[in-house]
Amino acid sequence: MNRQFNIIAAFVICCLLVAANQRDNSLLTSLKSALLDYLKESPREKLYLHISQPFYATGDHVWYKVYQVDAATNQPRSLSRSVYIQLIDYSGNEVINQIVKMSDGVGQGDFVLEDSLPTGVYSLRASTNWMLNFKTSALFNKNIPVINLYDSLESRPSKTNKLLAEVNMELYPEGGTLISNNESRIAFMLTNQNGVGLSATGQLLDDQNQLVSEFETLSRDDSNTPGIPKGLGELSFIPRSDRVYKARVLVDNMEFEFELPPVSKEGVQLIADKDLNADILRVLIRSTNMYNGKEYLLTINSGGEIIYHKEGKFANELSLDIPLNELKYGINQIALFDSFGKELSKRLAFKAKPKVLASMVTNKVTYGPREKVEVTIQTRNSDGILTPANISLAVASTDQLAPLDDDDISSHLLLDSELRRNLQNQGFYLSNHQAASEALELMLLANQSDQFDWSLVRNSDKTKRIYQREEGFSLHGKIGLPGDLEHLLDRKSIVLSRVGSQPYFANQFIYDSGYFTFKELSFQGKHFFDIQVISEQKFSEQIKTSIQRTQVTENNSVPLFFLTKEMRQYVEKQRIRKRIVRDYFEANKTGNQIPSESELTEHFQVDDKRIMKDFLPFADMRDIIREILPNVKLRKNKKINKQELVIYDRESFTHTRKPVFMIDGVLEFNQEIFLNLDVDNIASIEVARSKKNTTIFGPYGWGGMIIIHTYDNHYRSKSRPNFTSLEIEGFHEPSPFPIPNTHEMDSAVPDLRSLIYWDPEIVTNEKGEAVITFYTSDELGPFKISVEGITSTGTPVSINRSFNVKRDATQ
Repeated sequence: MNRQFNIIAAFVICCLLVAANQRDNSLLTSLKSALLDYLKESPREKLYLHISQPFYATGDHVWYKVYQVDAATNQPRSLSRSVYIQLIDYSGNEVINQIVKMSDGVGQGDFVLEDSLPTGVYSLRASTNWMLNFKTSALFNKNIPVINLYDSLESRPSKTNKLLAEVNMELYPEGGTLISNNESRIAFMLTNQNGVGLSATGQLLDDQNQLVSEFETLSRDDSNTPGIPKGLGELSFIPRSDRVYKARVLVDNMEFEFELPPVSKEGVQLIADKDLNADILRVLIRSTNMYNGKEYLLTINSGGEIIYHKEGKFANELSLDIPLNELKYGINQIALFDSFGKELSKRLAFKAKPKVLASMVTNKVTYGPREKVEVTIQTRNSDGILTPANISLAVASTDQLAPLDDDDISSHLLLDSELRRNLQNQGFYLSNHQAASEALELMLLANQSDQFDWSLVRNSDKTKRIYQREEGFSLHGKIGLPGDLEHLLDRKSIVLSRVGSQPYFANQFIYDSGYFTFKELSFQGKHFFDIQVISEQKFSEQIKTSIQRTQVTENNSVPLFFLTKEMRQYVEKQRIRKRIVRDYFEANKTGNQIPSESELTEHFQVDDKRIMKDFLPFADMRDIIREILPNVKLRKNKKINKQELVIYDRESFTHTRKPVFMIDGVLEFNQEIFLNLDVDNIASIEVARSKKNTTIFGPYGWGGMIIIHTYDNHYRSKSRPNFTSLEIEGFHEPSPFPIPNTHEMDSAVPDLRSLIYWDPEIVTNEKGEAVITFYTSDELGPFKISVEGITSTGTPVSINRSFNVKRDATQ
């Protein structure tokens, strides 16, 4: 009996423990479930551009590769197929606008910097339509200096001007709250009205005007350490709830005051600090009497999942030691919840990736002019295992060694793209500079995650996304008619088409007095397209059409230009190079190669095609239908006592709608126009009748389509008020990087390229290896090989190696 009672008691206790454990974990379970739903409903993406050089002169060719990854895992992924590339000048004017078609998370492009561009800093931006649904700091933005070779360098300022019409001081208490009688740290960011960081000293004062402490920014104008982010600093003190505090800062002998956040009597503080010697993340939880004894849940999330959690009860001060191997590389977000699921405090922590995840060696360290260079690259994942990677490689003279932003794919994907505030000099935070770790700690204090917000996650963020994922790209435009006639355009159909060996066709409705959008287009390169309004009414005035491609980046501020020593050296060399090349080619006239015409990547097919010169002359169009178009018939419609054209097809036996005619690229719906064509002027007739070949025409293809090409294109050249033609650029068509054959080159032809090699299509093999070869130019001095990329598992790859080119190389 006792034994039976003990078994029952043990069973009851186990049930109670399981029930208690389920209650304890119900919050954690709900958080995990909400996170899973959120990532499914709102997947995010990141972009990174590897460019061939860090700064340029006018006339230079800019080469770039686009990397697109899943924001949670950093694994290559083309969530959107269209990436919009823009180059913006200091005034916000658009210099370049390209659309890159992505495949398996990569794409590439290039453009030439026109000689007319003024000297200054330009913003190179990349984004997708889908990314606009989220914080704009996720958009890729890189500042590059461009120097006009014909400008006077002496007229350029030697350093950035300070604009102090407005000074802003953003304050970020650690853990989010200042709690009375608890030692507190506050990170701050001091900027001018353009968002440029400022160096300053300051004092912390209370409402009695008593000095509490003094502080200064990490960077000072007299600092010898390059790259330290300006405007970043911290102040520490023990606040009191019966006091109000203010910060008084001195910038260029000008004084500014800012109020600190209010001090609370009750609250919770979350403090985190890495102990690298012990290889742990030490988390300190401070609480006041109001919270003591109550339950909490601490979570750490990264890479789209909760990777660590800890439950307990508040007790004045708790210390948790979390092994660093529990964290993921990059940003980890720590969050503290009460038992009701309210987020009390949060904090960011960063785990740096191993220093050696890739290696690169050259077969020599010194080369002669026009000598073959062999480079061996190995790529590894975060565990150090050799693994395939998709990478790009640039080789340039080291007068290119001083970029405006010292960043790479690692600092961008693991740090900058995760934060609400875009970083300047982002590469500095992950460098070996003595002040880098302190700057990184303050930046984490002064930031929250841009990729993650528990308030959105727990509310499921079901808001309808305004901007959709794109398989192609969009063109927006407006049809113009004079004065009060624009209302006649509403709900009319507008057609975009291209004639030629590979036609293209899209149609849409016109809304709101002439506005329209063509979506999911997918042609490549520049082509002339016809735009035609389909309406029974023939407008007496010629329609005027304006077309604009999607622009998805906002006008962020661009830094002021300042000229470095390296830039001056580069400009002088470029001037010499251009003069030598110009003088040589003027003396040795050479022709330019004419590029071949690009073809569209998508086109429609036809079922029947007849070349008229293959047949004897016909009397009229009815004779042509009867003799050589067996699937096209003229049948009598008894209701209207009139003959109608019908296209027959094996799939549907007959089309129930009237066919449409495309004559020299112009859509017509009147069969009498077709039947009265001059048969002697027809070059070919094509018939699209099967469903698979008429789908591209949308509702216009339901009755089939007859396409006619004339010898003199006469029909197209006729004046048509409902018709216009425009040149439109689709997906960017990348140019091949010009690689001269050094063995066939005339030795007298000067090869003074500073960028001697660019390859955006390197993929290491299953063993993580690739061997690349190229030739040096006639340029002497040090060169740098720059490699960037991403492994299939989401590990960023960034490596550099230098070599020398000498006139008499012996090793």
